[in-house]
Amino acid sequence: MIPKDGLDLNYLKAALRRRFWYLVVPFFFLAMATIVYCIKAPKIYMSSALILIQPQEVPMEYVQPTVTTNIQARLKSITEQVMSRSKLEEVIKKHDLYPKIRATSSMYNAVEEMRQKITIDIDQKQSSKSRGEEPAAFQISFEGKYPAQVRDVTAELAELFIDFNYRLRAEQAAGTTKFLDRQLERMKEELRQKEELVRKFKEENMGLLPEQMQNNYSILTQLQQHMDSINDSLQKTEDRKVLLQTQLNKLETLDFTSKDYRNFSRQLFAAAVSVTPDRQGRMLIPGHLRRQGNLDGEVLVLGSGTYIEFWNPDDYKGYLNRFGQTYEEVAENLFPKNRPPKND
Repeated sequence: MIPKDGLDLNYLKAALRRRFWYLVVPFFFLAMATIVYCIKAPKIYMSSALILIQPQEVPMEYVQPTVTTNIQARLKSITEQVMSRSKLEEVIKKHDLYPKIRATSSMYNAVEEMRQKITIDIDQKQSSKSRGEEPAAFQISFEGKYPAQVRDVTAELAELFIDFNYRLRAEQAAGTTKFLDRQLERMKEELRQKEELVRKFKEENMGLLPEQMQNNYSILTQLQQHMDSINDSLQKTEDRKVLLQTQLNKLETLDFTSKDYRNFSRQLFAAAVSVTPDRQGRMLIPGHLRRQGNLDGEVLVLGSGTYIEFWNPDDYKGYLNRFGQTYEEVAENLFPKNRPPKND
């Protein structure tokens, strides 16, 4: 009963002494029950594996990634594949998990039991350290009764995650590669068509293209030089024709019955050959004329008025030795001075 003076310390101590066992006995039984439960309850072990997600080190401004899906979408897809019944059945059979459930029930119940023991959590600490907003790590945990078994199952689950991630990236990269190959082939075909159009345009406008102007100018210059050379050759041929025509006219005025005229005509025209100089002014002398003039090896070319003469150097020296008249004597004989006639 509460005193009229109210609650004080002495009153509380007296009440505690009177009801001490009401507090101790329940606490004792509760502690004992807890200890018994801890001793009798089955031991549950948990093993965890932390998987770090390595982002692309090369900046995306330089190299675009081949896998464009975000990490959370890939993690969800990989989780569905790892947690599938076929994969979990393989793990259960490999490590002989849940033998009682498989013996008394079905594999389906064992798979469901294992799914409940698997936990996948995103590591917020590692994610906060990453530069991006996507998770940088996630943790896989598994619970079981046997520590070695739990450790091995957790390691295999982590390996499955890594393997499925590798396969997913490989498939996506292969798909990207195939797409790029198709795009490359399409671009090659378009480029080939463009090149074909350019080739046809160049064929239809040959000589009219801007890059051909310099070449056309060079060709025109060469053609002009060639035409000038041909004109010079024609002019020389025309001069030769005029000279020969003059000689023919002079010969026609001579007496055909003259023996000297006939001999001169035979020697002049019998072995005569028309020769045209090439662009460099060279002439090909026929073989019978070379043999007649003893032109073998070195040749001496002499100008004689409107004519040129070809001599063997040794023959020309012999001619000079045999020729006794001086230049003045020959000129005096050819061009006699008009002297007044003598008076008889």
